[in-house]
Amino acid sequence: MKETTFKNNGIFSDAMWQGILKHIDPNHITDMDILDIRPGYAYVSLKTDNSNQNLYGYTHGGTIFTLCDLASGMAVYAYGVTDVTLQGSINYLKPAICDIIYAEATTARKGNRTAVTRVEVTDANKELLAIATFTMYITSEIK
Repeated sequence: MKETTFKNNGIFSDAMWQGILKHIDPNHITDMDILDIRPGYAYVSLKTDNSNQNLYGYTHGGTIFTLCDLASGMAVYAYGVTDVTLQGSINYLKPAICDIIYAEATTARKGNRTAVTRVEVTDANKELLAIATFTMYITSEIK
């Protein structure tokens, strides 16, 4: 399983931790790292290179959206529930011309069946690149 900067400090059961790690190991995105995670919050990074750039040399918007989606799912998953994306929306504010981007997902509201998260994407200089919101559908509790 993939190594991360953040280490499980006993907050999460082994089953939950393995589920969290599965969020950063999809086949279509590499070099993602968990920097911090707790219920309702996830802070992740992604090293960018020419494999995820658009034809203009910027990080592709689809890559940024995917990073936001994964961070949102992790923030909600950390409550001890499985979830899937019900809706996602993103505003790109500035081109990502950098080696690493960061996504910080914060849960604005968690109900019994849905959770709404807000994600800010920044570069290493804390320049705001994009803002996204996601509604996650809670499918079940993790046992």
